[in-house]
Amino acid sequence: MTQDDVAALCNAGHQSFVDYLKLILSYQNEDNCTVWKSIVSTIDDLSSLIEYTDYFDQFKKYRAHVLSSTQKQNLVGIPKKMKILL
Repeated sequence: MTQDDVAALCNAGHQSFVDYLKLILSYQNEDNCTVWKSIVSTIDDLSSLIEYTDYFDQFKKYRAHVLSSTQKQNLVGIPKKMKILL
């Protein structure tokens, strides 16, 4: 998955997480549950990193916007963790 590769580059410091967040916007119509589980995992990790920064409120809005598309699609198998993130 492309988004996994970009996330790995970000974690290694070779790519900006801003680029990752821009890329994730292109996945809003994705209907594969496995892809969304991976995205949620990365977003959850990123949430932990910026939770106590000034950017966290903006990030929560971004996260809700991105993850709201999964609710519209009624994806089967999406973890409860995703619903908590919203």
